[in-house]
Amino acid sequence: MFKKYKTVKVMHYEGIKDFPTDCPCTLGIINENLIIKRRKLETTVTLPLNRINSFSTMSEHAFLQQYKGTELTKSKDYIAKNFLVVQYDKGILVLWGTSLKTHKFFMKLQYSVVSHTKNIEL
Repeated sequence: MFKKYKTVKVMHYEGIKDFPTDCPCTLGIINENLIIKRRKLETTVTLPLNRINSFSTMSEHAFLQQYKGTELTKSKDYIAKNFLVVQYDKGILVLWGTSLKTHKFFMKLQYSVVSHTKNIEL
């Protein structure tokens, strides 16, 4: 799956108390941990994969509707954002990015990393 430590540039949206909204970070996986590193102050957040319930990647429009209950208003110079929502045992963490590389990384996380649950009970 992730044979070597790959990182992508992302922006923190919410979920880490000491990181402001739109804080530049790098995101990667190493040794069964999700690593989020703040780029300017070199703060590192480590979240073990076994504490993560799910990854959801979605467009900004879908994120705002589902999690904020608002509509997206596009300006003339709008740039599409992809959001990654990480649901883990103590809450959610939201990151976003605009590059194709970031979107592919988000999709890889969503479809290949977390599959702890064998049975789903409703």
